[in-house]
Amino acid sequence: MKNESMSTLAAKKLRASSEVIAELAELERSKSQAQTRLTDLDAKYDAAILAGDAAAEKHEAETAVTKRGIRRAELRKQELESELKAAQELEAQDDRRRRQSEARAAVAAVLAEVEKSYRTPAKAVAAFLARYEAAEQLAAAARVDGPHKLLRMLPDTVVPAHDQEYDVYVDEYGVEVSNQYPAGSYHIDAKTGGRIYEGSGGSIAQPYPTKTKTRKVSEQIILGRRELDLVESIKLPGLRVGEPPIWPTSTE
Repeated sequence: MKNESMSTLAAKKLRASSEVIAELAELERSKSQAQTRLTDLDAKYDAAILAGDAAAEKHEAETAVTKRGIRRAELRKQELESELKAAQELEAQDDRRRRQSEARAAVAAVLAEVEKSYRTPAKAVAAFLARYEAAEQLAAAARVDGPHKLLRMLPDTVVPAHDQEYDVYVDEYGVEVSNQYPAGSYHIDAKTGGRIYEGSGGSIAQPYPTKTKTRKVSEQIILGRRELDLVESIKLPGLRVGEPPIWPTSTE
């Protein structure tokens, strides 16, 4: 893009925008220095007058030169900004043409390989899916595992019946209860933020002891993961408008 832009700019007798930007930056730096110098000259003008006519005239001459330099920079900046705008417009046009050229080349390359890279492989996949579906139907009729179950499903997991241990709380009377502490008031621990239960007389209540028990758990069947059927999940459209899909076919 840079070479294309440079040739277009050269034909229009314009510099690259980067060159113009660099000159604008240098111009701004020089102008800033001149303005600083002018401020300094203005501050010392009275002293120059008191020093005599020669000093005053020299001071005035330098002030005039400095002001002209500032004004010249302002005028030059206007020229450079116009030049920059023109250069950037040309560079944008060149960049747009470059991107359009690259896009057209990419489109042409894709169209050239439609048969090789899409239609032929897609037809091969469609033929496989037809055989896959036929095998699935034969397996279902014969009541054997078909390709879908073998490839697209995880087997179920059977968890046999078993004893499961669990803990309960036992109060002071030997009765099983669900709460760890006796019924009563409590306050919040300032350090932990947890509850501290209070027994009779304001003493800290002790938790109930636990007792381990067992219970019977029935047999469980955890279903394996079922994935979407391969035949149903794949779509292979025709490429051109009006072309029938490659898969599923019109007979599916």
